[in-house]
Amino acid sequence: MKKFVLLGLLGLSLYANAAPEFASGVTKTGLEWEARFNLPDCAHEGQKKGAWCLDRDKKAAIAKSGVEAKLESWINNPSVKAIYAAYFSFSNFNILDKLCKASKAGKKVQIYLDSGYSDATWLTDNNKKCGEKFNISFRGVGPFGTPGAHLQHMKIFLASPTEELPLLTELSATAAATVRNGKVRFTSSSANMSGYGTNLHFENWLFFTDRGDSYLAQKNACIFKAFGGENNREAFTTTFKACERNIKARKSYDVRMMVAPTTIKYQHPYINGMKYILERKTKKSVKVAIHRLTTNLVTRLFIDRIKRNVPVSLVMDDDTYLYSIDAGGFDVTDSDANSMKKVRNAGGDVAFIQTNEEAKPGKGHLHHNKYIIADDKYLFQGAGNFTGKALNMGWEDGKGYIPAFGNYEQFYIIKDAGIVKAYVNAFAELRARASTSSEHPVQQ
Repeated sequence: MKKFVLLGLLGLSLYANAAPEFASGVTKTGLEWEARFNLPDCAHEGQKKGAWCLDRDKKAAIAKSGVEAKLESWINNPSVKAIYAAYFSFSNFNILDKLCKASKAGKKVQIYLDSGYSDATWLTDNNKKCGEKFNISFRGVGPFGTPGAHLQHMKIFLASPTEELPLLTELSATAAATVRNGKVRFTSSSANMSGYGTNLHFENWLFFTDRGDSYLAQKNACIFKAFGGENNREAFTTTFKACERNIKARKSYDVRMMVAPTTIKYQHPYINGMKYILERKTKKSVKVAIHRLTTNLVTRLFIDRIKRNVPVSLVMDDDTYLYSIDAGGFDVTDSDANSMKKVRNAGGDVAFIQTNEEAKPGKGHLHHNKYIIADDKYLFQGAGNFTGKALNMGWEDGKGYIPAFGNYEQFYIIKDAGIVKAYVNAFAELRARASTSSEHPVQQ
């Protein structure tokens, strides 16, 4: 029987020393899930409550979200024999310390990061201290913004009941039985494993626990098998495709995963994900929480819904708005500002979370969510921003849409009512904290 608990909006807690999940439940196929959202409560004079956060707010934010405690519980679980992780960046000292200790205690730790990650030196130095079972590898091609560049931008933390990847087709009979009878745990988040990704950035985290022989568990393991090969997108795509074909389990349609880069249409996050949901499934409302919105193909989808009298509500980081006023904005381009203006001018509700990146470039916290809720029934969630590279977009040639390889990303389309409701409530909290253009301090 499906069950879920909604707690986060009122800041309630069932336990004196533990942060409860924002919501949790079990899908029809038996997939256990928890949704956690970074919704820090920061109050500083002259700033909007709950948005402008500083380093001294970090401890309380960690306790409230419960993300780090959840990750630690997986790392320390006796049934977990290996951790596989893929992130754009990794600068969370607490989680690194826990992984290091787990490695020294005999658990395997394999981390894949983007090749252009700026803090790689200290991380690889720490790698040497964590033992031979701790390994860091780099994927993607940089530097960012140059021709041919693409990012390792997936955000997955996978806890395996076997030291080897829990792929049933590649394990001994004994190890395969351990996987079938055990659990594989994996995440999908908007957040990196950064210093603020588990606390002060506005983020969303989904924690899944499933049978080891389930389709989703095996598909997540296929990602790490593909990362284990050559560092190029063609090799990744070929290996992942072959691995997925070997999965014998039935697919889940309440929680469906798409992996990019891909040559398979049903995997494509734009064609068969975002575009499909917005054009074919959306008639009543669109709610969008996004950090980067740079491509007209996505903006046009939102504007088309507005023209069809479907309300569109967009919550962004206010650096996008500041850039449109003053070219000194950070981590955005004029494409972000133009996209925002087009949606707003078409009649969309556009609001901004006030963060402090413009005051602390490179060290400030951000509104970093990346999801769409359609008609309060469908959720499009994942690691990637709404950019051409993230969505692996191509071009129109007059006969149809031609996809192209972009970043390494994972996305989900989710129809499970409990998960979607958790995101609907979290979005309401975001929108309540946000400011419209006319309310924003820059207008003063």
